[in-house]
Amino acid sequence: MGTKLKVIKLIFVLPLKVYKQLSVYRNQSGYSFAMKKICIWLLVQCYATGLIAQDNAVTDSLARLLSVTQTDSGKAMLFYQLGDEWSYLDRQKALQYLKAGMELAKPFPLYEGIGHFYHGRILMNYARPQAIEAFDKALRLFEPITSKTSYLYQSRTWANKAAIAQWNNDNQRFITLNLEKAIPLAAKGGDSIRVAEDFSNIGLPFMDFGEYTKAIFYLNKSIAIFRRHAPQELRQGDNFCRIAQAYIYQNALSYTRINLDSAYSILRRHPQSIYMTNYHMVESQYYIHMKNWKKAEENIDAGLAIAERMNSRYDIRSLLYQKVRLYDKKNKPAAAKQILMKMLKEGYVDQDRDKKQIYHDLGYLESELGNMKAAYDWMVKYGDFADSFYQKDTRLKIADLERRYNYARKEKELIAATSKVKRQRLIISTGLLAVLILVLIFFLLYRLRKAKEKQEIQALQQRQQVAVTQALLTGEEKERTRLARDLHDGLGGMLAAVKINLTNVLQENTSAEAQRVVMQLDHSVAELRRIARNMMPEALLRSGLQVALSDLCQSVSSSHLHVESSLMNLSRNIPMQAQIIIYRIVQELLANVVRHSGATDAFVQCSQNNNVFFITVEDNGKGFDRLNINFSGGLGMENIKSRVDFLRGKIDIHSEPDKGTIINIELNTDGKG
Repeated sequence: MGTKLKVIKLIFVLPLKVYKQLSVYRNQSGYSFAMKKICIWLLVQCYATGLIAQDNAVTDSLARLLSVTQTDSGKAMLFYQLGDEWSYLDRQKALQYLKAGMELAKPFPLYEGIGHFYHGRILMNYARPQAIEAFDKALRLFEPITSKTSYLYQSRTWANKAAIAQWNNDNQRFITLNLEKAIPLAAKGGDSIRVAEDFSNIGLPFMDFGEYTKAIFYLNKSIAIFRRHAPQELRQGDNFCRIAQAYIYQNALSYTRINLDSAYSILRRHPQSIYMTNYHMVESQYYIHMKNWKKAEENIDAGLAIAERMNSRYDIRSLLYQKVRLYDKKNKPAAAKQILMKMLKEGYVDQDRDKKQIYHDLGYLESELGNMKAAYDWMVKYGDFADSFYQKDTRLKIADLERRYNYARKEKELIAATSKVKRQRLIISTGLLAVLILVLIFFLLYRLRKAKEKQEIQALQQRQQVAVTQALLTGEEKERTRLARDLHDGLGGMLAAVKINLTNVLQENTSAEAQRVVMQLDHSVAELRRIARNMMPEALLRSGLQVALSDLCQSVSSSHLHVESSLMNLSRNIPMQAQIIIYRIVQELLANVVRHSGATDAFVQCSQNNNVFFITVEDNGKGFDRLNINFSGGLGMENIKSRVDFLRGKIDIHSEPDKGTIINIELNTDGKG
């Protein structure tokens, strides 16, 4: 990185980070303390700008400038920030700044722990075991301290330990540490943005293992938090890129384009940010699927320009691999092989899983080029890295390459070695194998018949249960409709007539008591009409599910309870019966919040992915013990459970006393209930 870029980074990036740190100080210690820190920043800024030009002279200058700082903890934090920025440019200089800060922070356990945290961050990219040790030291210092700053740095420390676990191919630990440590501590520290980041991180391993629905679910949770708290945050654009990539893997390219456009609307303001590398990578995947080779290569080259300027080896590796896929699709195996060899030689591939993929691809490309010996050698290396799940397939591929190579080299020897004894052995072996196969086939047919009979019985029971449930739900909705019509047209009309007659009778009686009776009658008519609308909402029939749910959330909101809703991608083609059931489920959940939770805030999120409909209702109420949930004990929960079962859905409840409740529901709306 050139001197000019270093100066730009120190002048623009460092002040932004220091400003964010000063905002934390201002909230903790008051405005005057924050002003002192701003003065310190100005002094250090002057120091940092001159550092590149004349290192020795500025070292003395820094000592003079820092002498005006009031507290050692403030000096330590500034040294940590300098070290963190210099870690991208000069590792040794970063460690020097870190050491200076930790010397000042020794009397303060919190700031000493922050020093170990930043030390771990510097070590992560080249000494992971030592980085883990530094993070563990930081956690031991943080844990006795019950402050928001401590909770936030604990969250960041656990998130970095989770990242190291993922680099070591331990995705289970990565997910566990984020869900059980990083996210709860970030929430405890009141940092909603970090909670959103951690939800983004959880979505990535699900992407790696093909769990695209779960990945989209967690990434959408992250986006929902960013929209509420930081709608212009660039990481939200990165989430849209990940969702677009998931849709590519599901071959849903129309949804891919929608999410890529959403990502670009956020990232376009910063076209040289590191997040744009991922955008270009995913868009190149999209264009490869669309067979638009020119657009794909333009995106790869644009992403590489940014990644190489920032020396982001992970992004360089991802983009180079996309170029390999592009050349393979364009039938240029030699060019694809050249890039893969570059990735191996220059150290862009360090995880076993990635090496295994590279070895496999090199074997394939060598075989395409006709180099059977080289292809065989690469597949042997691939087999050394293959886990038990892939071992059988690997052995078959290696055996096939070995057969082809030996056949090409020793064709005459193989022909001459054929003999009568081998043919006889082959006949005997084939006969025994045929007998074994026949026995196995008869056994499998018997098992299949038994399994089929069992499935038919279960299917019959399920159809009977669905028929009963459908009859009950249909009867219930018909009765609701009839009662709503009778209340509105019958009793409502009668009350309106009574009001008119009473008004005529009392025209000459203007006493307050008479006016009060008329007003009570008005309220009764309005309440009667509200009950009729709730029994069969007009908005659902007239304007569709999205409008009806929005009206429902607004109607439940009051001075005691604020209800916020997020309704995304809701189709108007959902069968009417399913729309009514979804409406009743949300209505019942909100009724439970109002009646039982004592909450002041509630959040309703509904989204749809093809024929799968997701409902999340969250409140900050008193919660309850999940072990004591009884779906048959309360009529409301029993109604919810029966409707979820009818749409072949799932319900997941997260609640603890005094910590609120989160209910996640997944439904199928394909009309096959």
